[in-house]
Amino acid sequence: MRRPYVPPPGSAPTLPVPSLEGVRRLHLVGIGGAGMRNLAKLFMARGIEVSGSDLKDSSGLRELERAGLDPSYLVGGEPNETGSGARSGSGGAFVTEADESDGTFLLLRPDIGIVTNVEVDHVDFYRGGREEIEAAFGAFADRCRLVVACLDDPGAVRALEGTRAETVWYGTDPRASVRVEVKELSPAGARGILRFEDEAVEVRLRVDGAHMLRNAAAAIATARALGVPPAVAAEALSGFSGVHRRFELRGTARGAAFYDDYGHVPTEIAVTLEVARRTRPRRLIAVFQPHRYARTQALWRELGASLVEADVVVVTDVYGAEQDPIPGVTGKLVVRGVALAAPGKRVVYLPHRADVVRFLEREVREGDLVITLGCGDVWMLGDAALRAIQEAS
Repeated sequence: MRRPYVPPPGSAPTLPVPSLEGVRRLHLVGIGGAGMRNLAKLFMARGIEVSGSDLKDSSGLRELERAGLDPSYLVGGEPNETGSGARSGSGGAFVTEADESDGTFLLLRPDIGIVTNVEVDHVDFYRGGREEIEAAFGAFADRCRLVVACLDDPGAVRALEGTRAETVWYGTDPRASVRVEVKELSPAGARGILRFEDEAVEVRLRVDGAHMLRNAAAAIATARALGVPPAVAAEALSGFSGVHRRFELRGTARGAAFYDDYGHVPTEIAVTLEVARRTRPRRLIAVFQPHRYARTQALWRELGASLVEADVVVVTDVYGAEQDPIPGVTGKLVVRGVALAAPGKRVVYLPHRADVVRFLEREVREGDLVITLGCGDVWMLGDAALRAIQEAS
């Protein structure tokens, strides 16, 4: 039985939620970031005047729109179809990406919550590690009327043990009430069958990966709970072409393809490299930028192991975000993790940005696939190398 979750004193879940009643003007600090930028769009669409300054992807949107529900949404990613992570719709549904990183998802009381996976992360906030973050997700589930969760994910199963919410489980596990049968995975997309207790629907996606079929199952099960027939939701999802910074093709040069992906935790990285490998490149070159010192310190072994699918691994220094450096925590830890998981794997540590670009300029050959991985600014290094090779050709 999971233990109750108690948020740290002074953290976001313990603070009062301010009311926006009567507010006509807002100034947002950090408006350059995707989250604040999308929040600004939503406020403006609702008649609030917004100004801003700066200090330095979600399941279930498109099928709700196409099914006629016209939802409002606020998510971190930017769907390719809309180019925006925020929209103010006329319908009664509001879709948002709940953020567990600082516990703020415990300020929400959703009608329906989706839990795709639960793994160790944000260890600077969840100092108790896996047990604490799973307890927090359990507390989130208890705040929902209905939870749609992945039975294939052990962390999600443990987190939701004993939850008071009604739960719909999806996944490839035969015990799932929404069972995913994976029929085909390829660079052209993923195809599968979703089996409910009383019907089955085919799902065809333009994006690759079994994880995408699982995400589709979560979205379709949620739409069904809102009254949308699964076949209608599946048809709407057939046009989904992905999200900005998720296995996004940036361009080609010297006969090599350059991709970028936001993946920065072990499960995301491993799945992304699996999808990249299915494109059958001559070589797969992964450029990984560790994100935040606390995460790197806690997960360097797992991060290293997640990169071994690549033929060549380039590791940069840590992108600290707002965190202060931790003595001894650099990208070298991840290099060590790669070496432990795959002795003999070619792995290069390049802490200086210019060295990464120069390395790629020399290294990239026809038939290679180069992918930058991380939620910092690593995409800029891939783009710089792409431009340099194009200009030299």
